[in-house]
Amino acid sequence: MTMVGEYAKRMLSAESALEVLGCTSRAVFLLADEEVLWITGPAAEPHRRAMHAQCLPHWPPGSTVVVEDNELCAAGECLTLERAMLWATPPLPQPAGDFQALARTLLDNFSSSFPAVRATLGPGWWERCRKTLSEANIPEFLALAKERLGRGPGLTPLADDFLGGALFALRTLLSDSAWPDEIVKDFLAWAKGHTHRLGLCLLADLSRGCGPGSLHAFVDALFAGDEGAARDCARNLLDLGQSTGVALLLGALLVWSEFREGASSGRPERAH
Repeated sequence: MTMVGEYAKRMLSAESALEVLGCTSRAVFLLADEEVLWITGPAAEPHRRAMHAQCLPHWPPGSTVVVEDNELCAAGECLTLERAMLWATPPLPQPAGDFQALARTLLDNFSSSFPAVRATLGPGWWERCRKTLSEANIPEFLALAKERLGRGPGLTPLADDFLGGALFALRTLLSDSAWPDEIVKDFLAWAKGHTHRLGLCLLADLSRGCGPGSLHAFVDALFAGDEGAARDCARNLLDLGQSTGVALLLGALLVWSEFREGASSGRPERAH
């Protein structure tokens, strides 16, 4: 292994065995006590749940992965974590300047990337979502989210990625005292029966302010008011997965463009 995310490392320290949930050409997904981790290639996106390996293991779905002495072994093939670099989720930055104006500019400039996401969400739903966010009505936003969760193509459905991006952006804007923790927990409990395990884990992470590395790089640039860096980071995010980065970016930009409260209410502590 070349890199391991902080959460993956913690789960591997607590578990003696995992199950291979599934495989794609780019990743092997593992199940550890209802939590999903994954192994991917060395150039892939860093994430708290990810492990990077030079070559993907040929572990069949359903097989048991034994974790012992910094090694993961299944089907006669082992990977070692001994020299893997630890990747930790970056702290959320403090907003500075008129980041909303920059978010609106980027939302407009990258609009040609978003038609498939907006078509999945529907024009009427999109307008209701914008209005709800402009009124800072998170309970109503989560009610709207229930109408779209699980929709669209992708390993994680397109609508789920959009909603995750929006939750991440909301978490960057609200202090701990302003964050509607119980309402969000209720939404995630409901989501458990309406999307698959991977999508649920990623939604929970994003609601805690924990996303892929390129999303953190983007919010750092946006909140610093660095338009050139924000554009570069947005392009990197658009390349994440087949559609994941596009939907994450649109959800986050919509919140940063429209949400009217909490932008100066203090940096939240990130809940792990």
